[in-house]
Amino acid sequence: MRYRIYLQLEKSLQPNTVEAYIGDVNKLLAFFGDVDRMLAVTLDDLREFLSAMADVGVNARSQARIISSLRSFYGFLKLDGYIGSDPTAQLRSPKIGMRLPDVLTLQEIDDIMNDKDNRQELETLTPSILLKNGEPKFRQRFELLYPLFLPRLRERVPAITRREELLSMLIVLKQDNKEIAELMAIAPRSVLMLRHRLRQKIGISTDNSLENYIEEILEFENKSDKGADSPVQD
Repeated sequence: MRYRIYLQLEKSLQPNTVEAYIGDVNKLLAFFGDVDRMLAVTLDDLREFLSAMADVGVNARSQARIISSLRSFYGFLKLDGYIGSDPTAQLRSPKIGMRLPDVLTLQEIDDIMNDKDNRQELETLTPSILLKNGEPKFRQRFELLYPLFLPRLRERVPAITRREELLSMLIVLKQDNKEIAELMAIAPRSVLMLRHRLRQKIGISTDNSLENYIEEILEFENKSDKGADSPVQD
């Protein structure tokens, strides 16, 4: 394989790194099915591939390495004249930060909200935070404003993925498919596939929508909040 020789001789990479890069290219080949399709990919195709990797549990750090592999591979293809343009030119690496706990504890929420300098900022939640600050910060603010939503969603859908959770959170914020695609940096058709998989896991009937299902969970949260505020009568 000429690409392997390129990595070994021209890039002088260590054997383990070479094998990792080759492994990532093989994942790409398996995803698209054949070499011709792999040579004709677009930026949206690559985003769809990375979305699929995230859905099977590939974390942000590993995704960043895969992107590095893809940039190397398509750079090689362009250099050798196999392709005319590099589809990875505008491919962004995921932000790598500290991982948040799956659900903030009550003590953690209290500690955050008692920090007066950051309280006003944390209570502000807009979808653009996902692009500007990354998923961990977005999740943190979402959980402060909707503390019961994710636990309730996970209770109903035990096999839900983090990517499907993110889709659900953006639906809560009234984002349409086009906006969700931009915020999650995936192709619009990937959003449709993600919605379809989540509907299958939930078992939603054809006469109901994902938005209605999520609205039911929000109504449960609102009722719980009102119940917590009601005075207890003897």
